[in-house]
Amino acid sequence: MKKFFSLQDLFGKSKAEASVSLVEDNIKLLKAQNNLEDKLGRDLIGLSLHQTIELLIEQDDLKSAEKLKSEFKLSDRRFTWLKAKT
Repeated sequence: MKKFFSLQDLFGKSKAEASVSLVEDNIKLLKAQNNLEDKLGRDLIGLSLHQTIELLIEQDDLKSAEKLKSEFKLSDRRFTWLKAKT
Protein backbone atom coordinates (compact mmCIF):
# COMPACT_ATOMS: atom_id res chain seq x y z
CA MET A 1 0.00 0.00 0.00
CA LYS A 2 1.34 3.42 -0.92
CA LYS A 3 1.93 6.05 1.73
CA PHE A 4 0.85 9.56 0.96
CA PHE A 5 2.67 12.47 2.53
CA SER A 6 1.59 16.04 2.81
CA LEU A 7 3.74 18.74 1.31
CA GLN A 8 4.60 19.88 4.81
CA ASP A 9 5.87 16.40 5.74
CA LEU A 10 7.97 16.14 2.60
CA PHE A 11 9.64 19.50 3.20
CA GLY A 12 10.23 18.54 6.83
CA LYS A 13 11.98 15.36 5.78
CA SER A 14 14.19 17.27 3.35
CA LYS A 15 15.46 19.56 6.12
CA ALA A 16 14.31 22.64 4.20
CA GLU A 17 13.18 24.60 7.26
CA ALA A 18 12.49 27.82 5.35
CA SER A 19 10.20 25.90 3.00
CA VAL A 20 8.42 24.25 5.92
CA SER A 21 7.74 27.66 7.43
CA LEU A 22 6.37 28.98 4.13
CA VAL A 23 4.10 25.97 3.70
CA GLU A 24 2.82 26.28 7.27
CA ASP A 25 2.07 29.99 6.75
CA ASN A 26 0.31 29.23 3.48
CA ILE A 27 -1.83 26.55 5.13
CA LYS A 28 -2.69 28.96 7.95
CA LEU A 29 -3.68 31.66 5.42
CA LEU A 30 -5.83 29.22 3.43
CA LYS A 31 -7.66 28.13 6.59
CA ALA A 32 -8.27 31.75 7.59
CA GLN A 33 -9.49 32.59 4.08
CA ASN A 34 -11.83 29.59 4.11
CA ASN A 35 -13.36 30.74 7.40
CA LEU A 36 -13.69 34.31 6.12
CA GLU A 37 -15.34 33.12 2.90
CA ASP A 38 -18.19 31.68 4.94
CA LYS A 39 -18.48 34.92 6.90
CA LEU A 40 -18.26 37.35 3.97
CA GLY A 41 -19.78 35.24 1.21
CA ARG A 42 -16.88 36.15 -1.14
CA ASP A 43 -14.18 34.10 -2.79
CA LEU A 44 -10.90 34.71 -0.94
CA ILE A 45 -8.92 31.54 -1.66
CA GLY A 46 -5.89 32.35 -3.78
CA LEU A 47 -5.54 35.95 -2.65
CA SER A 48 -2.35 37.11 -1.00
CA LEU A 49 -2.29 38.16 2.65
CA HIS A 50 -2.24 41.83 1.64
CA GLN A 51 -5.15 41.39 -0.77
CA THR A 52 -7.14 39.57 1.90
CA ILE A 53 -6.51 42.31 4.47
CA GLU A 54 -7.37 45.02 1.91
CA LEU A 55 -10.66 43.26 1.18
CA LEU A 56 -11.47 43.03 4.89
CA ILE A 57 -10.75 46.73 5.34
CA GLU A 58 -12.99 47.54 2.35
CA GLN A 59 -15.75 45.47 3.97
CA ASP A 60 -15.25 47.40 7.27
CA ASP A 61 -14.25 44.18 9.03
CA LEU A 62 -11.34 45.68 10.95
CA LYS A 63 -11.57 43.05 13.67
CA SER A 64 -10.77 40.24 11.21
CA ALA A 65 -8.11 42.38 9.51
CA GLU A 66 -6.43 43.01 12.88
CA LYS A 67 -6.60 39.29 13.67
CA LEU A 68 -4.79 38.42 10.44
CA LYS A 69 -2.27 41.18 11.15
CA SER A 70 -1.40 39.64 14.49
CA GLU A 71 -1.46 36.01 13.27
CA PHE A 72 0.99 36.74 10.47
CA LYS A 73 3.07 39.29 12.41
CA LEU A 74 2.41 42.06 9.92
CA SER A 75 4.10 45.27 11.03
CA ASP A 76 2.04 48.22 12.24
CA ARG A 77 3.61 50.33 9.51
CA ARG A 78 2.53 47.91 6.74
CA PHE A 79 -0.96 47.55 8.21
CA THR A 80 -1.38 51.32 8.42
CA TRP A 81 -0.17 51.61 4.82
CA LEU A 82 -2.77 49.04 3.72
CA LYS A 83 -5.52 50.92 5.58
CA ALA A 84 -4.48 54.23 3.98
CA LYS A 85 -4.24 52.64 0.54
CA THR A 86 -7.67 51.08 0.88
